[in-house]
Formats: sequence, structure tokens, C-alpha cells
Amino acid sequence: MPEGRTVSRVLVLGSGPPPKVGQLHVHLREQAARGIGWRIEPTRVGGFPFTPLDVVLTELGHVDAALRAAPGSADAVLLDTFGEYGLAAMRSGLVMPVIGAAEAALAEARLAGPRFGIVTVWPESMDWLYQRQLRLLDSRENCVGIRYVGGAAASEQTPRETLGAMHREDAGWIGRIASAMQSLVDEGASSIVLGCTCMAPVWEALAGRASVPVICAARAGVRAVLSTLDSAGSHAATQGPPASITAVKALVDFVDRGPAATDQDAACPVCITAPE
Repeated sequence: MPEGRTVSRVLVLGSGPPPKVGQLHVHLREQAARGIGWRIEPTRVGGFPFTPLDVVLTELGHVDAALRAAPGSADAVLLDTFGEYGLAAMRSGLVMPVIGAAEAALAEARLAGPRFGIVTVWPESMDWLYQRQLRLLDSRENCVGIRYVGGAAASEQTPRETLGAMHREDAGWIGRIASAMQSLVDEGASSIVLGCTCMAPVWEALAGRASVPVICAARAGVRAVLSTLDSAGSHAATQGPPASITAVKALVDFVDRGPAATDQDAACPVCITAPE
């Protein structure tokens, strides 16, 4: 980093715990030379978004974390999860760039060619979430298909087991993902989007086995936030404090005292987490 340059500070939401305590995730470590101050923020409420109802708390947790941590201590927010929980609300409550991993990844996919496919380690029971994202990002017509390699249904153990497999670069998982990618290429995909930021540890292995570009959503989000900071500069300000921001914080203060905040078994270590 050039002498005298101010370090850009990025609040990161949605990244689960790294493989080692105190270690940054691989897609954040790769940018060490850029002099970015990454701050991974835990959420006070929420759990794995098994259903649209669960997403209500998940989004509330993300928005509360952003409103508490970003003002005065961040230049941008990176929503490091394909579900981008609370993205629109954050953008309406913060006067700073808020970047979503899925939005960044699908933008790169459209640049790579007219059609893309998505491969995710989550099970088919999460299809509603991916269909929601495609609809919100106006990308349904560009997507040739989605492959779910995580089995038939999500359970409370699914997130933890899946995250562990990604960190281990499990050969069985990599083989299944690669096979799913090829099936989408055979159907006309010009690129493949990895449909969960937890897949960042296996991106390099997968990219080497594909005949088309493989877009890691986690890295796409990082690239987008860095590009935004380079062009926009520092934006450490808020729109507030409007009554809605105060209400969100008060609501989470109330919920944080209840069972939803202490039920760690239901929490997803990938998308919603607290320091261990």
C-alpha cells in the first residue's frame, strides 16, 4: 500500500467462521496487499434461513448489525452471502456502498456470456431462495439451471457439515460439484456461478476442472466492493437517525433477550454467526 494512503474499512456480514480462529477467509486474505481493513461483524439474532419465515429474522439480524457497526467505522459494507439478507434495507439506511455477493456474481456472469448456470452445495429444499434471488436480480431468463449437490433437504446439521467439507476441500464434494457444472455447460451455460460464498475454499480446484469461467460469488463480492471504493472514495456517514433505524435497534434489543438469540444450535455457521 502506498505510503500515506488511508486504509479503507469494510464491514463484512454473512461470512461464517474461518477455518482457524482469528484467520480471515481465503477470499479476504487474498486482498492483503490492498490494505483493506476487514471487519467481520456477528449478528445478534437470526438463524439459518430454512424457510421464508426464517429469513425475516435473518434479515433483521443483518440490518441491525450494519446499522450498529457501519456508521463512523466503515467505508463500505460487503454482504458476503448469496442470499443477500437485508440488502435493500441496508442501502436505504446507510449512505455508503453496500455490495451483495450474488448481485456481483451474476453481473460478472452476464459479462462472460448470455447464459449461466448455478451450482450450490445447499440442498434442493433451498430452491425458493435461489429463485428469489434470480427474480430480484432480473436474471431468471439468463439462468440455464441450478444444480443442488447437497442432498434432498436441509437439517440443523447441514450448514456445519457443509462448511467443514468446503474447508477440507473434500474430494467427494469437489467431484460432485464438477459433475454438476459440466451438466450445465452441456445445457448451454457460458459460465458457472458458485451459489454460496462458503464455496470460496474450493473455487480454485473447481476452476481448473471447468471448460468455462467459474465465478466465485465471494470473490465477486470482494472485487465489486474494491472497485466501488476505488471509484467512490470514503463514505463514513449515515442517513439517520431516522425513526426506522431507532426502531430496528430497539426491536433487536428486545428479541436479543429471548430464546431466538441463544439457540446457537439452529444458527448457520456460514451465514449467521457469533465469535466462538
